[in-house]
Amino acid sequence: MTEYLTLTVKNYVDSYTGLTKFCWESIFLAFIQATAIGICYFLSLYFVEALHLKVAVAGMILSFYGAGTVVGGIIGGKLSDKISPKLVSIVSLLIQSISFLFLSKIKTAELVMINLFFLGISVYGFKTANDVRMLDQCKGFPELRVKAVNISRVAMNLGLGLSGIIIGLYSDNGFENIFYLFSVLLFLASLYLAFQQRNDAIESHKKEQHSNNSQNESNSIIDRKVIIIVLICVFLVGLLIAQLGSTYPIYVKNAFPELGNKAVSILYILDTVLIVLFQAPLTNLLNNQNKIFIAGIGAFLMGIGMLLLSFSMVFSLAIISCIVWTTGEMLFMPMSQLICYEKSGLKNKGRSMGTYQAIYASSAIVGPALGGYIFQYQGGNDVWYVSAIVGVICLSLCYLIKSHD
Repeated sequence: MTEYLTLTVKNYVDSYTGLTKFCWESIFLAFIQATAIGICYFLSLYFVEALHLKVAVAGMILSFYGAGTVVGGIIGGKLSDKISPKLVSIVSLLIQSISFLFLSKIKTAELVMINLFFLGISVYGFKTANDVRMLDQCKGFPELRVKAVNISRVAMNLGLGLSGIIIGLYSDNGFENIFYLFSVLLFLASLYLAFQQRNDAIESHKKEQHSNNSQNESNSIIDRKVIIIVLICVFLVGLLIAQLGSTYPIYVKNAFPELGNKAVSILYILDTVLIVLFQAPLTNLLNNQNKIFIAGIGAFLMGIGMLLLSFSMVFSLAIISCIVWTTGEMLFMPMSQLICYEKSGLKNKGRSMGTYQAIYASSAIVGPALGGYIFQYQGGNDVWYVSAIVGVICLSLCYLIKSHD
């Protein structure tokens, strides 16, 4: 029993070790950005309460941010291929810093819309370039890619949690001070990255181009097919995740009126805790399995987890539902990202990762409206039925191409 416990602890610790200094640098920067960008979940309060804008106008402004994220993913990916992921990351962080500074000064809806659009571009430009740079640093060690992606997701969730704490503590004193804080934080992050010694052997993802050209050409059709199907699944899964923002809190609060907002808070905290504690060890455990099929299983579990909500007569079943769909999320997100990276040609790593981010961002624009429409006119349970169907579709698509892994 003691040996088994020791081995379990060792394997858990190993899930967070073995990465290079440069990987940890990218993960640290992802944490910093997530801490700052977490405020986007609270900006509607600032627009309505501080700027005295209408709710509809606040929603329009946030839509401009969403549109910017789509553009940012595409631009960030292409520039990462043509110049340097490090340079794209530095510029993106600087633009974010300036955007937060402007956000503390400008008060008109039109200027805020423009500012949020550029903020969205820089956020996803950084995400794409930072991911490319991080994964490029794991060349020759595929198992490290899984660790890097998983720990990066853990870091981002910790950043979002820290952001919520900061906003909860200081928002009563005005959002402007928080904007200043995050502006300075992002500026310092860009300086930190700019003064890091460049490692050409790690950073340049074109070094192996000539030795692998023939293999890439022979596999390009298969790789393109896999990437397209996986990106379809990314969009569908993105719809499931995005619509939770507009339907999940309302459904849970109505289903458990005795708990009210506490029920929603408990489930969201549980989701975050599960990802922080188990994201890395769970996915690392399945690292040697078929990534495409694991991604399909992840999407399926997300759909089934949401379907369980329609049968949640007691709150304990809602907790089980949360555990199931969070487990699916932990499996699908890193695996789908790695598939898109690994199946793209050496010249197109950035473009592939940028397309991944853009597709996911576009689902965040469509998902809340679509989920809200179904919830309003068909009922909450129908949202979860559709979610289950989406999970089955994604599993089927991944099963059809799993032999290409």
